[in-house]
Amino acid sequence: MDNNFESIPKKEDFEEKAKILKVKVLKFARKDSVRFFSEVYKFGTILKSEYPNCLDYLAYHILIGSTPMKECPRFDFVGNDSVEKFLDSLKI
Repeated sequence: MDNNFESIPKKEDFEEKAKILKVKVLKFARKDSVRFFSEVYKFGTILKSEYPNCLDYLAYHILIGSTPMKECPRFDFVGNDSVEKFLDSLKI
């Protein structure tokens, strides 16, 4: 996992990027929910083990369907750890 750098967009970009990720999550979940949630569980488990601060990433919350308990200072992971990249790689 690539945990050397963190993607920190401007706060005003959070809402737009969050909308895009939410649409992708819903799209794949509706196509094949069993496979989608299986893939999400695997990827989310990896992120959680690699990033003790994964709850600081809004994209992580969108991926696993949770609500952040506080404002997330970061949006997405980078490289192969990116939630957006993971969603784009799904062949569902």
